[in-house]
Parts: sequence; C-alpha cells; structure tokens
Amino acid sequence: MTADFNHLELKVAHELFFHRRTKPSLAVETIASGGRGIIHQAYWVAYYSKSDSSPQEISNEEMTALNELSPDTTYKTQILICRYGEGLIKSLVNKSLLITPESGIFQQINWHPLAKLYYTNSRWHDTNLDGTEFDTSVALAKVLSSDNDKAPPLKYLPQSTGHAMRLPQPKPSEVTELLHRRRTCRTFAESHFLSLSQLSTILSDVFAFTKISKTSTGLTLASRTSPAGGSIQATQCYLLIHRVTDISPGLYYYCSINHTLHHIPSEFDKPDDRYEKTAQLLAGQEYFANADVHFIMTTRFDRLFWKYRTHTKALKVSHLDAGHLAQTLHLACASQHLTSYISAAVNDKLLEHHLNFDPTREGVVAMMGVGAT
Repeated sequence: MTADFNHLELKVAHELFFHRRTKPSLAVETIASGGRGIIHQAYWVAYYSKSDSSPQEISNEEMTALNELSPDTTYKTQILICRYGEGLIKSLVNKSLLITPESGIFQQINWHPLAKLYYTNSRWHDTNLDGTEFDTSVALAKVLSSDNDKAPPLKYLPQSTGHAMRLPQPKPSEVTELLHRRRTCRTFAESHFLSLSQLSTILSDVFAFTKISKTSTGLTLASRTSPAGGSIQATQCYLLIHRVTDISPGLYYYCSINHTLHHIPSEFDKPDDRYEKTAQLLAGQEYFANADVHFIMTTRFDRLFWKYRTHTKALKVSHLDAGHLAQTLHLACASQHLTSYISAAVNDKLLEHHLNFDPTREGVVAMMGVGAT
C-alpha cells in the first residue's frame, strides 16, 4: 500500500471551503481567577464538494499545506512527503482534501461551486428523525420552553407600507373548491388500493409531456401542465408502489414521453419489511410510509446545467420546478378525493443506492405520496 501511495499523483481538491468553529474545552486553572472552568478553542473544518464527502476537521498544519498548494497543479506524492511529511499527506488523502486528478467528476457537469457545497453537504444517508436532534418537535419544545426565544409573529407588514386598501369579496370557483379540498395527510389506510386508472390519470396530469419541440440549435424542449425553467424539464419521477391494482409492488421509473412505467429491480419487490424500508427512505417518518404510492422527484443536473452553466440560480430553478410539480400533484390527488404528503427530509444517499444513479448527474429533491384515510 505504501509503495502504491508513494507513486500517486495528487492535487488539492477543487472548491475547498473552510469554516472556523469553536468547541468547549475543560480548563480547571481558570476557576481560580473567577472563570467557569471552560474555554472555547477555535478549530477549522474543511468542506469539499464531492458526492460522498463530509465535513473534515483539519489541523493548523494541514490548513497551512492546503493554502500553500495550488489547485491547478498536480504534485508527485514523494515531493509532498518531503515537504510536509508522510503522516500529514496521508491524512489529507484520507479526508479527500488531496485527490487524484481523475476524481474531479463535478467539473464535467457545469456545477456552480457554492451550489455543489450546499448539495453535497445537505444529503442524508441514515438519518432518523424520530427523537433525534433533527426532530422538529423536539427542537420546537426546547424553543418554546425558553423565554428568550419567541417566535416572530404571524402577522407581518413591511415597515414601508402605507394605508390599507380593502379588497372586494372573493368569488369562489372550481379551482377554489379544489384548493380548499387539498389536505396533507399523515395517516393512510393500508386496506386501500389505488386503481391503475387513478395512477395513470395522476401521472398524465402531472408528469406527462404535453408538448415536445426542438430549437434551431437542436435542443429538445418539452412542456408539462406545470412550468419549468427554460422548458428543460430536468425533473424526473420515480415511483415506489405499495398498493395499486394490477401492478406488482416495487420501484418504477415513469417515462414522461411515452406515458409508460419501467420496473427497477430492488429489495422493494419483496413484501417483507416493505413499510419499514420505506420509513428508512423517509428518515424515520413512519406515518408516511404506508401510502399507496410514493413519488420520488429527482433533478437531472447534467441536463439542467448544460443550459445554465455554473449559474448561481440553477440549483434554485431545480427546486422551483419540483415545487410546481408538487402542488400540481397535490391538486391532482385532491380532484380524485385522495390525500397526499410531501417531504424533503429523506435519506438521499439511500435513495441513490436503490435507484442506482450517479449523484453528480442526478439528485433527489423530495418524496410525495398518495392514498386514502
């Protein structure tokens, strides 16, 4: 292993970000002078925009080395060892802060560096919201018990507003009725089965392409019933089916062009522990797991960023696209007197594993589900 390591060529990871943090440390000697016996020591954390990266604490010596090395230069390992020592170089390699030149796959997809940082460090693998620090109910209980942390009021008026103008009485319409019928649900009846016709209608109303065209440059564009940035239609729809008449449970991909479902072999084909495994995808949100069908929305970054290259707003566009489709899906379900849910609190990396796609080219945005109460 040492021989192979010594012959590597290495470079500093592209787009390194450093965050200065502090952590408490016991300092008994400060008590004699009236202190609390605790001091806060500063340290650095490095973030690297790699699909499987995680924040890495680094020493002052590692920080110095990373600052001295150019990200545009490839270095022979032996030269780096002579300059900084074998232990420090191995540590930076293990933390993915020194990488081999072929590791920079993100560069091929036209990602904006700050978007990469957010995306790679906001993906979960095995988070369980139930009773953890991520549980919003636990966090909210702590906040509500504090007299020093009051929630901002619901009513809000910008300081620059003038006098209020009363508007005429709204006139209800069919859309009004549908909007008021929409409900987010946390309890689904396991005895209920979605019909194949209902599923087909929902998919057609929400995800099917209503128009396909080509630009003069040869780029294929498409339309759905919801708007999409640049008509790129980068949002994809996968399905995790539990209870639909005439369809076997499992994972599927929906083709928006042909209005067809394509089966993806996975452990969800087996009936054992299907709801428990679904709850794992949903980061422990068991109340959503037994919906009839779950819709997994992803974004094809390779297609979206082909047009919006290293664009500061491109990742935001992918979230807007999915949001439009989510509301349309809610309304499509409400029109059939079905209930639905949506959640962005999902274990992205676990979904990537089951769906078998490259997270640098495609990423999970949210999961939705439909059923009956």
